[in-house]
Amino acid sequence: MDQQDHPGREAAVERAKASLNQYLAEQRDLRQAQTAALAAIEEKQLKLLLGHLSPDELKALAGERRRVLEASAARNIQHRRQGVAPLAAPRADMAGGAVFVGPPYDFGWQTSNPDAAATVDLGNGTYSLAIQGFGDGNQSIAAGFGIWFFSGDGNPAQRFAALWDYYDDWWDMAAGYVAHNDGRTYLGVFGESENAWVAQSSSQTPTWSDGAGWFDTHGNDPSGDDGRVSGETYFNARPNSWYQCWVWSSASIYSTSGFFGFSASSIHLNMTVPFFVLGSVAL
Repeated sequence: MDQQDHPGREAAVERAKASLNQYLAEQRDLRQAQTAALAAIEEKQLKLLLGHLSPDELKALAGERRRVLEASAARNIQHRRQGVAPLAAPRADMAGGAVFVGPPYDFGWQTSNPDAAATVDLGNGTYSLAIQGFGDGNQSIAAGFGIWFFSGDGNPAQRFAALWDYYDDWWDMAAGYVAHNDGRTYLGVFGESENAWVAQSSSQTPTWSDGAGWFDTHGNDPSGDDGRVSGETYFNARPNSWYQCWVWSSASIYSTSGFFGFSASSIHLNMTVPFFVLGSVAL
């Protein structure tokens, strides 16, 4: 784990971050193309369904919904998960062929925008996402962190695992217009010499995908969901090579508005990773 003889590590981390940013941008563009194609159809349907209501009535109804949802979103963003027993792992403790690595972690990454917040705390092994939209279109943020791993003799089936605690609170609401709400969590390994992701896990817990239409409201608000879970992935570790081992999450929402009202969507996610594991020991 010693990085003193690894002068190129910062540039390698920046390449991994650039790859993650590109992935998020591609996903955002796909969502925008899909929602744009449906927007005109939705507006025509609403004119047929709600055309008998006056503009003042529509405005009043939209205002009532917005006040309720803004209060809920503000409460969720301030929420902090409590009652989880802390865990600690020594840095590079060898036990049964496994290497346990706890905070502080080696590098972090986050994206943000004016209506969202993503934070990373390498010293405590935590990151959080908070995003909400009231008719603001497509939005997405992400955050994560990781550790360096030196392969030594190499291993064609190197195991990378992690244990984490999570709390998530999300909802999406439709008032004629549709809303979407998606959260994803992944493990990934970026190889410095390969200059590519050599392992990308399937979606890990917490992960969800939801859409609300017509006048539905979905989500796990106000209680939210929490838990302690583990995940793992495998990769071909070349001899004498450096690898970045990541855990990261993304939050993506869609909401829209128009003459007839608006839709809304909100996500709050906290992640705490007590330790990473490299080796064969099951968590």
